[in-house]
Amino acid sequence: QDGHVSYNFHDGAVEMDASGGTRGIRGKIGVCPQHNNLLGDESCRETLQLLAGLRGDIRMEQGQSVAQAIDAEVDRLIEQIGFTSPEDADKPVKTYSGGMKRKVCIAIALLGNPEVVFLDEPTAGIDPYNRRTIWDMIIEAKAGRSIILCSHHLEEVDLLSDRVAILKKGQIIACGSTLFLKHHFGAGYSLRFDSQTDLDVSRVIREARQTRSDKPGTRTWDLAHGTEPSFPRLLRWLEQEDAANIEVELTTLEQVFLATGKEDANERDSDADDDGIDDNDGNDNESSISDGAFGQDDGDERHRFLAQVWGGASAAEKRRLSFWEKFFLVSKFMMQDSWRQPEAITINVAFPLAYMIGGMVAVYLTGEPDEVERVFPDPIPISPLLMGKQGEFFGLEDANVTIPGILPIGLPATLEDFHDGEALLGGYWSANETLQYNDGATGFSTHIGAYILTLANFGRLDRGDDPGIKVNVQHLPYDTDPTFRIDFIVLPIALVYGFTGMVFSMIDILTLKANNIVALFRVAGINEWTVNLGVMFYKCASTFLPFFVIAIILGFSLQLVLFGNGLRWLATIALLLLYAYSATPMGLIISKRFITKDFDSAKSWFPTVYFTVVSMPYVTWSMAYQLVDSAESALLVVGDFLCIIPPVAFQRGLGAVIDVSLRYDDRDLYITDVFKFETRVMLAMVLMLVVGTLEWIYLRRLTTTKPMVTKLEDGDEGNALPELTDDADVLTEREKSLESDDGINAREVVKVFNVEMGKGAKSAAAGGTGRAMKRAVKGVSFGIKKNEIFVLLGPNGAGKTTLMSILA
Repeated sequence: QDGHVSYNFHDGAVEMDASGGTRGIRGKIGVCPQHNNLLGDESCRETLQLLAGLRGDIRMEQGQSVAQAIDAEVDRLIEQIGFTSPEDADKPVKTYSGGMKRKVCIAIALLGNPEVVFLDEPTAGIDPYNRRTIWDMIIEAKAGRSIILCSHHLEEVDLLSDRVAILKKGQIIACGSTLFLKHHFGAGYSLRFDSQTDLDVSRVIREARQTRSDKPGTRTWDLAHGTEPSFPRLLRWLEQEDAANIEVELTTLEQVFLATGKEDANERDSDADDDGIDDNDGNDNESSISDGAFGQDDGDERHRFLAQVWGGASAAEKRRLSFWEKFFLVSKFMMQDSWRQPEAITINVAFPLAYMIGGMVAVYLTGEPDEVERVFPDPIPISPLLMGKQGEFFGLEDANVTIPGILPIGLPATLEDFHDGEALLGGYWSANETLQYNDGATGFSTHIGAYILTLANFGRLDRGDDPGIKVNVQHLPYDTDPTFRIDFIVLPIALVYGFTGMVFSMIDILTLKANNIVALFRVAGINEWTVNLGVMFYKCASTFLPFFVIAIILGFSLQLVLFGNGLRWLATIALLLLYAYSATPMGLIISKRFITKDFDSAKSWFPTVYFTVVSMPYVTWSMAYQLVDSAESALLVVGDFLCIIPPVAFQRGLGAVIDVSLRYDDRDLYITDVFKFETRVMLAMVLMLVVGTLEWIYLRRLTTTKPMVTKLEDGDEGNALPELTDDADVLTEREKSLESDDGINAREVVKVFNVEMGKGAKSAAAGGTGRAMKRAVKGVSFGIKKNEIFVLLGPNGAGKTTLMSILA
């Protein structure tokens, strides 16, 4: 949220503020997280070799290849781990004990000789023997490095630390060497002895204060600082009084920890630090290398000495991996790891391949749909005999003639008097001079009535022979209804299912997250953007390219319309490539932005949900487009709008190619017919290109930008500022962070979170919004030199892990 951190590496300083990430820093630091992030099925050797290759910065002797340098580095770390037998280094990590797993994690943090190492609870839950061996690893790794260690084991802190910062509620409330802290916060010394009589120690040392002992016969006294000159006389007196098991101990770090945990940072005794102890004199560890061992002008000599301490060879040089080398290493790891998992083969290969081949073959077997034909109906001669039976007709009373097939009937008084029956053909109603007809008698009742009246008008009804007038009826030419095209639906669905492997890159990412491999890559200096690109490349090589070739071969072999003439085959290939380009980041964004927990269950439900979501819109649209002719224009607009979703745009584009022609080889089809705007082929391509580009830009931002700054509500800005303190040793540490140009300098680091509040009083206290601002780190400042182990100590919730996550 606020503050500034600088890393002073040997090749220059790298700055990090609240708005920046860890770019330029990650490759030069090592991290051992609180939880074991290991590849369970890989051995220790394989894990170290993989991460050494990913990380780079491996020391290479003259004449060594990269593989030889990695093997030498891995062998050295395996020796430090100290396996019971050499064969254990080649056993799966999941078979190791908890202590061995922690040592592997520390070895990973030390890969590549990082200049800064973060160790978060390195011995949590470890047995005493393995804890001791881990301490040896840390002490050996201290030379030439700055080490930040977070621990709850006070014995470990006392043994390993050069300086300790005690955190409470996000603030450093005390900082210095363990000796300084013991003098600063401790009661002095603790005297313990066994005696049958209650000896009064205050007779020898007036300032002595007796404390209660839990063991009968054991007496305990507190002796203040400054009483050390009286200790010889006190011990002689106790010996004369027959006291046994006499012990004098300095205040323990546990007592310091408990004392600082009880008090508030603003309420400490202001004169407690007036003890003449300099907190810079606490570096008593014999394995550390003092700057005073070399003169000010002996920097090269010091550097060579440190190199020998670490690697044993002064002529070695470090080789850093380029982005592309890391990229291909991640892809290689994914290729090897994924093919070991049967479910990965099923989801990524078996099902999609079956969908694609099955759909293409099914369309081939149904054959080509019928062409739309223009029908020219034959003319129909009009005659009363068309009824097939005698029909009644009124209005011919005056003609007094007989017409074959017509029975003249009387004129009704009103039209309402007409009877409704199959025999009534119609008649002439002279009152309004209209032809009356009954469709119930025949579909040609109108035509027959017009024919009869025509004969009457020409006066031909009185002749018994052929009247000489003929009437024919002919339907206008018309097109047959278009065939409902199954291929218009099945082919796009089959191909979008077949190429889901690229979208299912997100399942691979979720698998990596569920197995903590993404975090392991992060420890090795591989950011999430590189991991995503590596997964994408692996998916492209393992699923897209083989499927792409199979689809093209099948399409031409089966002579499917998608691969027909008029460059329809080129449009199909372009759509396949653009689908891979636009759909892949969509899956990766979903895995990063919306699935933040329960990764294993997400791998189970996502394929079903995806298949349903990507198919239903197009299936519904394509069926409506073929069946509802009256809404064709509106449906085209709806289809255009759906194209902003890459899988739907892909299907819509394939459907547009199919809709251009019914034939694989259509001699009347030209390139312009395929790519004109009305077909919507180019629209689908352009939208996939634009949307895909925006997705890649957003994905890169999402995976490379560290979300360090929390958006504050109005009125919270003041609460996010560093809290000031007047504690002398804390102020001294702050000044050290401002002046030091060696190691790490952190100045006024602040981190706040917006957290959801519970219902009721808490929500009301947060202003009724249900959210409140939590300050996890409140203006922490410190400076850590090289060859120094700096320990963060404090109760749970003090902000230790948050501070380490900011720095690492």
